[in-house]
Amino acid sequence: MAGCTTVPDRYVRDPVDPSSCGYRIEPTEKAGFALEVFYKEYKFLSSADQPVQGAKQCFLRTAERLAKQEGRTMKPIFLGDINAAPTRNTLDGTYSVFVTGRVQYQE
Repeated sequence: MAGCTTVPDRYVRDPVDPSSCGYRIEPTEKAGFALEVFYKEYKFLSSADQPVQGAKQCFLRTAERLAKQEGRTMKPIFLGDINAAPTRNTLDGTYSVFVTGRVQYQE
C-alpha cells in the first residue's frame, strides 16, 4: 500500500516538493517538450478541486524550472491548456493527479 502514496519511480522527484511531486519529459525538441507531472495530496473530503489545483501549480513550476535549465523562456501556459486526471485512494484519502501538457519555448 505504500506504493500508492509515493511518487512512482518512473518520475524524477521535484526538488521543491520531492514527497508530493514528480515529473517526466518526452525528448526535448527545439520548440519545447511534452511534460507529465505526478502529484499527490491527502484530502479528507472527497472533492478533487484542491489537489487538481496543486497539481497544475506543480506542473507550471516544473515547466518553468526545466525551461530555465535549458536557458530558454517558455511561452505562457494557461491552466485550461493542461489536462489533469485525479484518482482517489479511498483507503487513505490520498489523491493522485496526473497532469499532462506541452511546454513551448519563446523564439
